[in-house]
Amino acid sequence: MTELQRRRPRLWVLMYKHTGNAGLTCRRCGISRSTLRKWAKRYAEHGKAGLASRSSKPHTLQPSNVDDELKAKMLHLRQKRNLGPKRIQAGLMRHEGTKRSISIIYKVLKRAKVGALKRQRKSRPPKRCSLNVPGERVQIDSMKVASGLY
Repeated sequence: MTELQRRRPRLWVLMYKHTGNAGLTCRRCGISRSTLRKWAKRYAEHGKAGLASRSSKPHTLQPSNVDDELKAKMLHLRQKRNLGPKRIQAGLMRHEGTKRSISIIYKVLKRAKVGALKRQRKSRPPKRCSLNVPGERVQIDSMKVASGLY
């Protein structure tokens, strides 16, 4: 981050204090009023230190609601029965009585570095029509013009 980028919020706040007009300051600096209010509030509360960049990382993380035993069951269903996240969810509901979202099951599989399922496509031979005489099967488009007249 350059020196100008670090000083920018401070310059916005000082310009706002000098002019006293938030609309004018926002137009000149190319920022929104909510951004100007945020920086002005920080500057008023903490001074220069309040304008330092802050981390957007959450302060606390939610604990995982999937224990090791459940992870093992998910991975077992994937590896032994070759099931995807939707069917793993149904299997857990049926056998274990536990409900987990498909996204959580997908994350568990992804963290375990289990590859994607291979699609099994059924290849059918094309339907061929073998006729004895050319023109034996003819398709005709028709349109009804009047009653009994096509």
